[in-house]
Amino acid sequence: MKTENDLRVWWFRNSIDDIEYYPVKSVKVAIRKIKQLADKDRRDRGVVMNGFGLEVYDVDGLAGYYNDGWEEYYNEDGFDIEQIMESQEKRGER
Repeated sequence: MKTENDLRVWWFRNSIDDIEYYPVKSVKVAIRKIKQLADKDRRDRGVVMNGFGLEVYDVDGLAGYYNDGWEEYYNEDGFDIEQIMESQEKRGER
């Protein structure tokens, strides 16, 4: 059952029409999951493209109204998951 502020990673490979979802407990866990999926795709010669993001469940959010309550996640600085990961890499964090 979905509850307010639940998080899930979305991931696709080769086709935006085939999105996979992975529930996660935190942004830190989301980053680990995204890196795991990316590593797997790098080893698979059949993968020509992929994409990812992190969504938060917000029953009252306007964007969520169109996506069953799920909205793209942004932290308190307004960064999405890709920007958060890039910022961590620049600082040398893993």
